[in-house]
Amino acid sequence: LSAGLDELDAGRGRLFLVAGEPGIGKTRLIDELAQSAGQRGRRVFWGRCWESGGAPAYWPWTQILRSCVASIDRAEMNDHLAAFPDLAHVVPELRPRVPALPEHGAAPEPEQGRFRVLDAATSLLRQAA
Repeated sequence: LSAGLDELDAGRGRLFLVAGEPGIGKTRLIDELAQSAGQRGRRVFWGRCWESGGAPAYWPWTQILRSCVASIDRAEMNDHLAAFPDLAHVVPELRPRVPALPEHGAAPEPEQGRFRVLDAATSLLRQAA
């Protein structure tokens, strides 16, 4: 993870996914990594999975995208959402922030919709990076 931060300084982005059993120190590890990244002037967005059930679809991505959206100015967001309106399905707070966001008609097939949402999320994170 430290080498990944060094690569960020060299202009190569990274995505870190941390998984494991409860209680092994994942949160502590990521807290320390996020603190190091912040000291280097880097933005950190993260989400957590909910093990108990009942969480909405894409819950970790929703958390990550909410932080990302809050860090992007309105003009950039408008430009991005014109191309990727599907993000509003995962981050409903976008609708009041971007009133011109187009409404969707019929829902796409589940796999098609999932692909479009993840493609939009990837694009937004790449833009934020």
